[in-house]
Amino acid sequence: VTIPDSVEFIDLRAFDLCKQLSEVNLPDKMIEMSAKVFDNTPWMDAQRQKSDLVIINGNLIDGANAKGEVVVPDDVKYVSAGAFERNEDITSVVFPSSITKINDNVFFYCSNLKSVDAKSCTFIDSMAFAYCNKLTDLKVSGKMTKIDYMAFADVTSNATITVYGTQADWNQADKPSDDKFLNSAKYIFDESYVAPPQEIKGDVDANGEFNTADLVLLNKWLVGAPDTELKNWKAGDFIEDDQLDVFDLVMMRKALISK
Repeated sequence: VTIPDSVEFIDLRAFDLCKQLSEVNLPDKMIEMSAKVFDNTPWMDAQRQKSDLVIINGNLIDGANAKGEVVVPDDVKYVSAGAFERNEDITSVVFPSSITKINDNVFFYCSNLKSVDAKSCTFIDSMAFAYCNKLTDLKVSGKMTKIDYMAFADVTSNATITVYGTQADWNQADKPSDDKFLNSAKYIFDESYVAPPQEIKGDVDANGEFNTADLVLLNKWLVGAPDTELKNWKAGDFIEDDQLDVFDLVMMRKALISK
């Protein structure tokens, strides 16, 4: 199967149980996915043999084989729903600052999960931690916007929740008032933590916005204009192959036009 560049999201179990699916061609961009999109296929089996964390263009789509203390790489920008679902071997997970959302069922029934560090997380979706009854340490952003009313379904453990922000900010979050896990937790509010700024795609001059000046700057750099400096060259790597060339310039131009 070849997924075209126009696809932005693949829904729940789209190719699950396609028993002969051995080749999947994905475009050179991150595609958000729901749970179990390629489960029970030879292709997914092959990806799991390559790595305990199956990461495709910045999307961690599967962690079924992960064990112990898991540190998610910095280049991961999205974690698919159900990525660690029913994994009884993981004990802790540390997310990079690029992860701001814990999707539905990400840790569903991870019965030995004790600690999750998600300092930048501002949204926790339905059943994300359901039945994680050993969860005793949770770190989240003080800019939390919403916690689904089923996010901690049937979690019986008593936890320490570290909020990287003020109590006032935490109190403003949309969260269930009768959640046993949240209500029984001990809270620590750490106002000293400053989250790293989120990278803006295309912002090669690192001024906090992506505009025509970035396109002009990259073009000058590619032709070797004197005294041309890219303060954040990685932001211009639209092809995501760890190098800059004319193909990135073309993609940048398209992205700027579509803004």
